[in-house]
Amino acid sequence: MRKVLQEKGYSYQNLLDCYVSPVSDICIRRFEFPLDTYSDNDKMLFGYSDRAISHDRDYISKCFQTHTDTGDQGFGKWSTNAKPEEIISFLRDFFKVNQSIKWTGFRIMGSVGCDGYLIWTFELFWKNPFSNTTVSS
Repeated sequence: MRKVLQEKGYSYQNLLDCYVSPVSDICIRRFEFPLDTYSDNDKMLFGYSDRAISHDRDYISKCFQTHTDTGDQGFGKWSTNAKPEEIISFLRDFFKVNQSIKWTGFRIMGSVGCDGYLIWTFELFWKNPFSNTTVSS
């Protein structure tokens, strides 16, 4: 079994309330995502928005614009209202994954850096049909 990164809090508003000081790993949204651990037979992808932007700004900016009609700083509000399948579609493009895999869940966490800039943590999850991993939304 593998452990998932522990989240702090659960609210986009919690993240906005902390906008003036650094904070990390506030859960913004989760869907069918492991509580604490997941099986070695499951698949998990993990990435940070700021690192992806610094690696391939044009591609990541296009992902945000195509899926959310906003940049990365407006993502939090969009993600609180989007349907799970819309978020999974965004994350599949963000991670450049094989489109044939039926990803089953995700988690989005937000952090505020010392410069006040929002940083998103994206996790995309596939639960093996034979896995005993416990998930929640």
